Amino acid sequence: EFKANFYQNGEKKQAKPKATLLDFWATWCGPCRKTLPVLANVYNKYASQGLEVIGISSEDLNTLNAFYNGKHKSPYPLYRDATQDMWRRYGIRAVPTLMLLDQNGYIKRVWSGAPSQALVEKLVLEVMNEAK
Repeated sequence: EFKANFYQNGEKKQAKPKATLLDFWATWCGPCRKTLPVLANVYNKYASQGLEVIGISSEDLNTLNAFYNGKHKSPYPLYRDATQDMWRRYGIRAVPTLMLLDQNGYIKRVWSGAPSQALVEKLVLEVMNEAK
């Protein structure tokens, strides 16, 4: 459950997504930066069909907003996990870590590193196609 810690695009949070892709990332992480455009492309392609993507970082708000307002605009909601509660709850130890949840919030896939767009699309479509 997300609280009011969205720092960008929080209004785009979907009430009942068919699939949710959580991206645990950091501004200083090279592979994370490679993942951002992949996730933006997949989000832009499938958000209207029920895909939710949420970027989750624990960095300070000034760093995150400067990154966002620089060359890294994101079309999907960005969440600041200042206390790292979500990181601990899900056992996140490396960035980027991606976690794909089904419509009921069950974890379907977890992987680390910068994925290809083809892989992300394949996994997202599998979960979205399972949704009723």
